[in-house]
Amino acid sequence: MTIQEILTENNIPFIPESNNEELRIICPICKNEKQKCYINNVYGVWHCWHCGNAGSFKTLFPRLTGKQDVDFIPAPPPPDYELPPQDNVVIEEWHQR
Repeated sequence: MTIQEILTENNIPFIPESNNEELRIICPICKNEKQKCYINNVYGVWHCWHCGNAGSFKTLFPRLTGKQDVDFIPAPPPPDYELPPQDNVVIEEWHQR
């Protein structure tokens, strides 16, 4: 079951983004109504760009619904997945910001 299906089944409103790869919701922690909380529909990671909280969908689900168990198994990363090379100058620049 996808996260989109789980949210629909539990009557949690969302806005699909990036060809349904990400879903925007109201963060259950900060309750910011601008829907800055993004959930990856495939891997099940989430991040609220308003309050900074993040984690896995399995830890977010109880906060959204009050239920403990969720029928979601995240997809493994593709076999050819590689992190992009790190540019230490850019990393330091972002760190200073």
